[in-house]
Amino acid sequence: MARDRAGNRLRAARSINAIARDQVFRDVIGGGDSNDFYRVRLDRTTSLNLELSGLTTNANLQLLNQRGRVLQTSARPGNRPDSIFRTLLAGTYFIRVFGGQRGTRYAMKLSAYADAAGDTLSSAQDLGIVGNASVQDWVGRSDRSDYYKFSVASASQLTVGLSNLASDANIQLLSGDGSVLQASTNPGTTTEAINTSLAAGNYYLHVFPGTPTASTSYQLSVAATPSSSPTPTTPFPTGITLQPVITGLNQPVYVTHAGDGTNRLFIVEQDGQIRILQNGSLLPTPFLDISDRSLNVGEQGLLSVAFPPDYANKGHFYVYYTNNAGNNVVARYRITSANVANPNSEEIVLPLNHPTYANHNGGQLAFGPDGFLYIATGDGGGGGDPNNNAQTGTSLLGKLLRIDVESPGVTTYTIPSSNPFTATNDPSNAFRDEIWAYGLRNPWRFSFDRQTGDLYMGDVGQGALEEVNFQSANSPGGQNYGWRLMEGSQRYNNYAGSIAGLTLPVAEYGRSLGSSITGGFVHRSSANPTLQGVYFYGDFITGRVWGLRRNGNLWENGLLTDTDYSISTFGQDEQGNVYLADYSGGLYRIGA
Repeated sequence: MARDRAGNRLRAARSINAIARDQVFRDVIGGGDSNDFYRVRLDRTTSLNLELSGLTTNANLQLLNQRGRVLQTSARPGNRPDSIFRTLLAGTYFIRVFGGQRGTRYAMKLSAYADAAGDTLSSAQDLGIVGNASVQDWVGRSDRSDYYKFSVASASQLTVGLSNLASDANIQLLSGDGSVLQASTNPGTTTEAINTSLAAGNYYLHVFPGTPTASTSYQLSVAATPSSSPTPTTPFPTGITLQPVITGLNQPVYVTHAGDGTNRLFIVEQDGQIRILQNGSLLPTPFLDISDRSLNVGEQGLLSVAFPPDYANKGHFYVYYTNNAGNNVVARYRITSANVANPNSEEIVLPLNHPTYANHNGGQLAFGPDGFLYIATGDGGGGGDPNNNAQTGTSLLGKLLRIDVESPGVTTYTIPSSNPFTATNDPSNAFRDEIWAYGLRNPWRFSFDRQTGDLYMGDVGQGALEEVNFQSANSPGGQNYGWRLMEGSQRYNNYAGSIAGLTLPVAEYGRSLGSSITGGFVHRSSANPTLQGVYFYGDFITGRVWGLRRNGNLWENGLLTDTDYSISTFGQDEQGNVYLADYSGGLYRIGA
């Protein structure tokens, strides 16, 4: 037998360095040498991987703490290899190799991954300007997050891989301000991958366990290849101004125009009134007052208004409100004069039953470029969508609906033949025909880009992520935006099923930045060319405002200002300017 190098008692243990990775220690065990001990000193939290192989007969493996108490054992029968993986805090530990009377050679491989990555954005490990980078680390119960910072010098194609997993781990790509741009959340030990285009700038990667009990080492690879994607002719804005327009509003929740050339702004107040702003002044008489039938409690109330194409000649419009029974209603009203509508002209177009809970009403109406009326509904509330309305096709809650209210002869509404769940596409009738998209929690404000026809939609998160969803103008509909299977790009409530076919957000942010998204509009005014094509969105709680811009396959996203406002809605005028409303009563125009 070869010379015995390891100590046979705990006090005589051979000291080894656990920081040097992938060391192999060869020795013998058995006969009169029934124990080999190794001492390992860790100066930081470390993921330790032990493998015992090369056996001719049985030998086993143990990991012990400083006092000699067994932490973990691997005792496979015969000459089969043994292994131990464990995440350990700083301190002294012992490794024991032990066997029977028959002797055997062995090779013990020790791999150690000290926790080098920071657990916050501010302490992120800096990878520098990446071309190709590779790091090894671990995440688990005692280290829930690893952050990496990197830069790309020019527009690039980014490829990220997270591999060699012992248990479930996920990865997110974050913008420079910490907003989530993309994520990979495959179940189990499946390799995670992100492939996307990035503009020049600073970014972060966030690695985290996929389940509360998961603990694993990992190999992270990052590669950035300069791309041929066009550089935007206009640099992405670094900030905006907010120009005061008017104060004294009462709970403004929506701002829009009628598209009739009058340049009036129509401001929806949650208490049941719609006000007109004309030539910088608020008209004293409300355009519509339905406060007698609109319940104004919490998230309930008069929530939006939409004017059909050719409103100037039609003289009717649509509103979404909560009635006194707590159910939501889409109704049509007619005007009696240019600036006053008749509250007694109400025609119920679509009643939306909203039982049990008072929150998550959605509440947005808007006519799309196709002339159809789009309606965003919440999941019915209660937290966590207890009735699973958002994923249930027979419920109109947690959906984006599309109906025809303007074709000749229509009294309430009809279903557009191109809707994705009509009988042709859904012969089993698993989904209501009105549904255009589903999987929404509480969509608070969507809009169409007036130039491209693309749809943007903010959806309020449960407790982790706020998201912006996107739908291209040529979409046939039918998207499942994921709730309650997903919250943003993360699996919700340990959902372990497939996420194939889900449409994940194009932008999102975590609770350190805000907790109630307000979706906005794409700026299309010629008065501010530097803001052209930027979609604005904000947070009701923190008052932050971000910009998002699509450039080919690239998404540029950045924080533009931090306000003290409770951002209840954005709005847009006939010229394409974008406005921001403070729930406390102020209206502001966004400028460069």
